[in-house]
Amino acid sequence: MKTNRTIIKVHKIKYLISLFLTIVLFYNCNSQKNKYIDTKFDYKQEYDSNREYFKSKELDRLFNLNNKKYFIPDIYGLNTDTYYIKPISIKDDHEKSYILLYDKNDILRDTLSISNEYSYSINVRLENNKKGICLGRFKEENTFFEIEKIYEVSNKIKLKPISIETRILYCPVPVEYISEENVGIEDYFKYGKNNNIAKKYIIPFEWYGVYSKTIETDMTITGMASITYNFAITKDKILLKINTYHEPISCDGEYYAIENSNILELYYNENDALCKSEAPNFMIKKQNGKYYIKGLGGGETINEWIEVKKEK
Repeated sequence: MKTNRTIIKVHKIKYLISLFLTIVLFYNCNSQKNKYIDTKFDYKQEYDSNREYFKSKELDRLFNLNNKKYFIPDIYGLNTDTYYIKPISIKDDHEKSYILLYDKNDILRDTLSISNEYSYSINVRLENNKKGICLGRFKEENTFFEIEKIYEVSNKIKLKPISIETRILYCPVPVEYISEENVGIEDYFKYGKNNNIAKKYIIPFEWYGVYSKTIETDMTITGMASITYNFAITKDKILLKINTYHEPISCDGEYYAIENSNILELYYNENDALCKSEAPNFMIKKQNGKYYIKGLGGGETINEWIEVKKEK
């Protein structure tokens, strides 16, 4: 019995030592990274003879690596209004790469390790006036970006993983596909979430119904030109049917919506690139028992809240 107790004590001591070393290593790695966060982090590049790869002690310390060879991917579209990104890849590392997020004062605010199986889009517009970065798989055969992870970028340029169910209002083309050989890709680019991960956004019941309005536009030789809008809203989809007189039909079809501050924002969800926008195409509000829509017509009326007829 004494021998068994001794063995158990030895195993327990070994476990505690291993746990202690793991904790020390974890905090040491984080302290190395945190040492450079919120500073004007810059790194020296010691290129090889072919000037294809370079070594950097500063990057080694930042990523807690040792004597690695790095290269900078040939990627465009890495600037936003509030931050910019520096991508870093590692030679012979087929699993992941990194991005560094800098503010406009060249201060390193955060880093993100990205699996090489993912593409990523920056400057993504999310619900509640938030910005983010989306990670997912880009399917070249149908130019579809299937999003699997979302990171919010805070006002302080800090990354925070958030629910895949977060509503995406606008997602640009992934940065790897912004190039001269892909000019015009925005015209047929589509994005969505992995259906096995995300649930559809359910529009609140109070908005269900059909909203109709005819807007007169310009006088013509044969009469007043006009546009008639009919919005049919159900729990997860909005269909807009447009009829016109002496006006072109544009941006009709399917829309998706998000409720924001008691206003239902409508976003075009078809393939006409001229109709896609970061801002909502239409907005609906209820005031004193009546419904109003902004975005109807053109010229002077497009920015007005216009009362519409609603039928259930």
